[in-house]
Amino acid sequence: MRHGQAASQSARGRQRRAGTRQSAGQNREISISDQAEAEQDFRVALGYIKDGETRKAQMRLEGLLGQYPDYVAALFELSRIHIGREEFGPAADYLARAAMHNPWDERVQTNLAACYFKLGADDMAEIVYRQLIDLNPSYAETYFNLGQLYGRLRDYGRCEAALLKALDLRPDYYDAMTALGACYEHLGQLAESYRTYLAATKIGGDRLLDAVGGLAGLPAALVEIDLMALLDRAAATVDPDDEADAGIIASARARILAHQGKHDAAWSEAAALNNRYRDRLAAQRAGDEKAYRLTMEWARELKKIPVTPVPEVEEDVTSLFILGPSRSGKTTLERLLATLDDTVKPGYENVVVRSLARRTNLVAGRLGINNVAALPVGLHAHFTRFYRQELARRSDGRKVYTTTTPGMIQDVPRLVTLVPKAKFIFLRRDVDDLAVRIFFSFYRSGNSYGYDMKTITEYVSWYYQLIDLWCELFPGSTLVVDYETLVEDPASVWERVLDFCSLAGEYPSSMIVGDDRGAATPYRSLIDADR
Repeated sequence: MRHGQAASQSARGRQRRAGTRQSAGQNREISISDQAEAEQDFRVALGYIKDGETRKAQMRLEGLLGQYPDYVAALFELSRIHIGREEFGPAADYLARAAMHNPWDERVQTNLAACYFKLGADDMAEIVYRQLIDLNPSYAETYFNLGQLYGRLRDYGRCEAALLKALDLRPDYYDAMTALGACYEHLGQLAESYRTYLAATKIGGDRLLDAVGGLAGLPAALVEIDLMALLDRAAATVDPDDEADAGIIASARARILAHQGKHDAAWSEAAALNNRYRDRLAAQRAGDEKAYRLTMEWARELKKIPVTPVPEVEEDVTSLFILGPSRSGKTTLERLLATLDDTVKPGYENVVVRSLARRTNLVAGRLGINNVAALPVGLHAHFTRFYRQELARRSDGRKVYTTTTPGMIQDVPRLVTLVPKAKFIFLRRDVDDLAVRIFFSFYRSGNSYGYDMKTITEYVSWYYQLIDLWCELFPGSTLVVDYETLVEDPASVWERVLDFCSLAGEYPSSMIVGDDRGAATPYRSLIDADR
């Protein structure tokens, strides 16, 4: 209380002495004694912070800001107090005010971008990171953070560019290297992913786990090292009570055992990990299953309602949605088409549609909901305008822009009515092979169905039923490709897809498609028992 009273008395004294003071935000003259007193108050606040008395520090700093609204150091320290409490909204408010008064402060801009990232304000985070690059183009951490943002947005092309720049500035940047390995994996560039993860193990020191976990997720044919020994080394250096690390270790061990042909042990390891997440996600899974049922009912009712595609103009880029469940071969097909690099621009698992649905709602003064199916009819034209603008920016003059986000299967009818020149290729794969690959995948969030063979199979069945319905409703805009055919005869799939998209090009015979057929064969009895 004594400190608070002193601050109030000090503030009253300043008010009496500061005859030349003007209103907040205007230029004002401050006496030398006022400046010295303010700096003394600021040092007292820093002392409180050092002693862990953040409430006292907060009161002192807020008192200072009442008198000196442009005291950037006080704004910055207040933001740090809120960041320490994980109160990112108030922290961002203080940092935005600090940046308004001093836009050249890299610490302020870095923390502001981080708060926006935490708050999910991705557009603002990107803007601030770009401003930081203008301020200091040699700061590797900014490019890494920007790469992480693009990775979250599934904008893997720009993610790769940002991470490569970070590594160009800091070749031993372990976090950037492991993030780049994951980026290459999403891009389907598995050999590059292997080389990048392997290079990371050589500079990681005691921080091997992310690199080893990444290596374990790659096809066994690529891995030429004793991965289990490396995993044991990595596991010995992490906190055994850290749940995220424990999940990476268990998932990696299951995959390595599978690569070694120890299928019973691999299944047991994966099942033990999945059981923990299955129980935790039970409520989410129940909600998702209800949503799946409602979607199916709505889809069947659509047969009675005519759907009118959005009118096209000559400049429109074809939006090619390559959809299928996780692990069904979408990236393989997209990578095949991307060999037409002067015609096809891969967007990978981008979330353009959903981010623009959110933007449309916000511009209209509505809640920032990213569900395109929930857009009212009155906003459809606005969404289409935003989409055309964004696609023109992203497509770099190419004729076709691809998207492989699996969850957009539910949005197909609305995409037909909102997205010009929308086409859909659906990937199907043997259900058991697909279910095994999902079962062995470690999803750090979402995919509530993915931890139990029964729920995986039900999800895949639901997905395939939707594919059948959309093909029936939109026969001119849809095409089904079987993964097995893509592996057995990729040239024939190539011809069908190019004809479907009104494209021309010679099949890239040098491309290796890969073959993951028969994934379920070693686990046949275990699959039957688990269902």
